[in-house]
Amino acid sequence: MNTSWILILVGLAVTVAVAVSSRLRRRAEVDLGAVSHQWITEQRFGTTRDPRR
Repeated sequence: MNTSWILILVGLAVTVAVAVSSRLRRRAEVDLGAVSHQWITEQRFGTTRDPRR
């Protein structure tokens, strides 16, 4: 095997590793669930209807 084939195979292995890592990271984010933009805003800034404040 010459150097160019080794570099091609290493590049391919890195590409596959990055793709798998990206896919697993996306799947983990999906598993966290989702909340509405309104809920995020209320948590960030509070609401006027919150009796605890």
